[in-house]
Amino acid sequence: MNLKKGHLAEEKVIKFLLNKGFEILARNYYSRYGEIDIVAKLNNVFHFIEVKSGRFFNPAENFTDKKMSRLLETIYIYLNEQNINSEENNYVIDLATVRDNIVELYENISF
Repeated sequence: MNLKKGHLAEEKVIKFLLNKGFEILARNYYSRYGEIDIVAKLNNVFHFIEVKSGRFFNPAENFTDKKMSRLLETIYIYLNEQNINSEENNYVIDLATVRDNIVELYENISF
């Protein structure tokens, strides 16, 4: 996804999340392993959200095992950097897709 489309998709997802009561903690957090698109919190649970968009296909198809692995590495770095104890704090990985201006949030995904 190019930068402009990616930014627009993230904006739509953030608006969606805010309307659902999420607190946005970070956007586009980078590590040497990759990027976390959105870090949010709801009901004391941290949500690490990958955003995918597409017009002619299911955007979720672009979320691969390799991406999940890199995301997990980046999450561990984020938690450590923010002094968040992963054993004391709950967190989940979510996938947000944007297709035809419709946002869908798949919470607590795993492979």
